[in-house]
Amino acid sequence: MYRVYHTGHQLTLDHTMHVQGISHWAPANIGPYSQAVQLGNTFFCAGIIGLCPSSMQMIEGGITTQCKLSLRSVSRVLEAMYHSLSLSSIIINVCYVSDPRYMSVARHHWEAALSQCLDDDLSSYGESPKLPCLLCTVVVPMLPKGALVEWHVVANKDKQQWKYNEKSRVSKHNYTVSLQVLHSELEDRCCAIMASVDWSDDGDWSDHMDTISSHVMDCIRDELKDTRLTLHDVLSLRLFYQQNTTGQIDVTKSFQHSFVAKDVPCPAITAVPVERISGNYVLSVILWFQR
Repeated sequence: MYRVYHTGHQLTLDHTMHVQGISHWAPANIGPYSQAVQLGNTFFCAGIIGLCPSSMQMIEGGITTQCKLSLRSVSRVLEAMYHSLSLSSIIINVCYVSDPRYMSVARHHWEAALSQCLDDDLSSYGESPKLPCLLCTVVVPMLPKGALVEWHVVANKDKQQWKYNEKSRVSKHNYTVSLQVLHSELEDRCCAIMASVDWSDDGDWSDHMDTISSHVMDCIRDELKDTRLTLHDVLSLRLFYQQNTTGQIDVTKSFQHSFVAKDVPCPAITAVPVERISGNYVLSVILWFQR
């Protein structure tokens, strides 16, 4: 399915994919959504779990089997959207698991699948983008169909022309903001940033939520200075936070106020309460910028 619309800067072709029948290559959608949506050179995939395509039942065998099958489905959906897309094209990868014990297992299988993919890309196309993606693994109480793992990815077909950077900033309030940035050097119109907060104080970090959210947005704005993008170009913002420390309304309002304070229209914020975030962070924010 194709749609053409105006994004504010240019006319954009929107390409979506719906897998609706039983097949042997990737599972059909289990709700009213698209498996993937293309916006320019970027592809946004819906979450993918370890469903067996031919039966639409969860595959047996535990976390290892589910990791392998779900990653294979991710790869096949990407390739169906664009012939040279693969796991190595992924810019943002959010991995949801239902148990803290699965975090390292999922990361191991992701790294193994990515390594094999890089070798295959080199063999097929003579090149492979070796830049890391922004990988965030979170623990949630439950996943669709009782799955143990789910992958939610954003990919770009020109990733070899992207630039990666990471840094940490220590604040005076006993927390550190770690930043990972991927931005396109092709016309400089896309950027992905993940900002994660490591709280080292014995006190409750949620008592400093307004200070933390403002500092995080300042750090993100500073990173954009090397691009043509600004906070006005945020297309999506996903916010993962430890659910036992603060509430969804409070954390959402805090970031909304940070945008308003900077005289920037606030984008839609998806705040996701989680039991744990990789790296033992208390908060991780993932932003996608595109104009």
